[in-house]
Amino acid sequence: VELPEAPGHPIIAGTVTRGLTTGRITDEAPFTLLPCPSWVAVGSTLLEGPEPRGEDWTRRLLDQGTRFVPSIAEARVQGTLVCARPKSFDNRPILGRLPGQERLWLASGHGGRGMSLGAASGRLMAEAIIAGDDSGIAPELSAARLSA
Repeated sequence: VELPEAPGHPIIAGTVTRGLTTGRITDEAPFTLLPCPSWVAVGSTLLEGPEPRGEDWTRRLLDQGTRFVPSIAEARVQGTLVCARPKSFDNRPILGRLPGQERLWLASGHGGRGMSLGAASGRLMAEAIIAGDDSGIAPELSAARLSA
């Protein structure tokens, strides 16, 4: 969307945030806003099941967004994009040495949270790889959970 004055930072609320902490995603309309130089991205449904249709979600996401950024109600929609965002089985990033593999490390499963979690994941991975030990990665994010 086009906004006359966009926030200077991303906004993440609703199902997206609860999904990170609980590992459960619902079809409740979440709200994410990512400001870019000439437009603002609004979206991130993170739905299970068949691919959603943009026309089914555009108004719902914009309505949800007006709670956080009231000017979205008057914003001009420049376009819509519906695409898959690969995620892990439990909706959490998978970080660390791949179980049973000495030299294979994995940083994946971020789904639609790659922009917001990528830098922190990268730092965790860099520290683990340099140390040759991924025991500092939280069990909830560790690739070791793949073999559990």
